[in-house]
Amino acid sequence: QIMSGQSDAREMEEIGDTQINMGKYKTIAEGNPLKQEYMQLEQKFQELERSRTRFFDSKITDLKRVKTAQEQLPRFEQRITAVQNDIKALEETKEAPFNIDIYYKETTRHFDDNDKKTDVAEFLARQIQNHSLQSRVDKETTLIKIADYRGFEVLYVPKTERLTIIGEAIDEKIILKNEAQYSLLVSPDKPLGIFSKIDNLFESGLTRDLLQTEEEVKRLESSISGILKNQNMEFPKEEEYQHSKERLNDLRSELNSNQNVQEQEQEKTQELTR
Repeated sequence: QIMSGQSDAREMEEIGDTQINMGKYKTIAEGNPLKQEYMQLEQKFQELERSRTRFFDSKITDLKRVKTAQEQLPRFEQRITAVQNDIKALEETKEAPFNIDIYYKETTRHFDDNDKKTDVAEFLARQIQNHSLQSRVDKETTLIKIADYRGFEVLYVPKTERLTIIGEAIDEKIILKNEAQYSLLVSPDKPLGIFSKIDNLFESGLTRDLLQTEEEVKRLESSISGILKNQNMEFPKEEEYQHSKERLNDLRSELNSNQNVQEQEQEKTQELTR
């Protein structure tokens, strides 16, 4: 019942079919050890029951967490492999001469180390600015390829809605894509800064990404293992709960039996006095 998602909050109803009239017992419990025991034990049992319900509810929540973690884990593991391959690809181009292909109005312009880096950076920045303006007009949300650099596609991420202030510099989002994707915020108003951010990402950003992803995999694996290990754990006070439940059932039966006897005797007395 618990593991199907149903609460055991009505467990008390299973103790017995006949409910004790607590208001009546409360007024006459003094001097009656049996009734005093019943009232004290019922209060204790209700506390145990609430604690038990919370315990099993937490197990259900934990199982949902495990399901989510198990769904996430393969994606992170795949990213580790992809980032590792991207790092290897960058190592192969680390000593290669500078070159980049920038896409402009359905044509491609190739730049290499014979071109001034400032001119190349300004041309790339203009393409970002052009796509930024056009995407707001067209309400376009599809990623736009603007360049190929060191084996990575450079993609512009359109923003169709945003508040702007005249003269305010706005950062634009680009994605560097090879086997994995990496996002960067760049400012077209600082063209050389675009290449600086891209090169910094290639130099150390991918390694940080790899370490963070590996840590996330370890965290997910540890979480899954810990939760599954505790799923077989019994409610710590289960024995006390069951004992209290049985004792309450016995007390209820005995009290109801005594009450019925008293009521029958009262009825006989009333008949005799009529």
